[in-house]
Amino acid sequence: MKIRLYRITDRESWNDYVTRHPEGSIFHLIQWRNVVVQTFQHQAHYLVAEESKSKKDLQPSILGVLPLFHIKSMLFGNYLVSIPFAELGGI
Repeated sequence: MKIRLYRITDRESWNDYVTRHPEGSIFHLIQWRNVVVQTFQHQAHYLVAEESKSKKDLQPSILGVLPLFHIKSMLFGNYLVSIPFAELGGI
């Protein structure tokens, strides 16, 4: 298993993974990332856990996703939060 940062080319496979996962929600979709970044200017750090079936595998399988946002607050300081402004979230 390999964990790496999200790349723009992951958009389709990320969203596919989220829609197939029983605990996936609209807040895990890349569209929610774009809303939070554009509206609140929070920096996104999305992580992908993946596994290649073979060394020749050009499209590894996503095993998990972790959406994180860097929130800077004068009141609370700097912190990472998964899925801000949402009722559901997490890994």
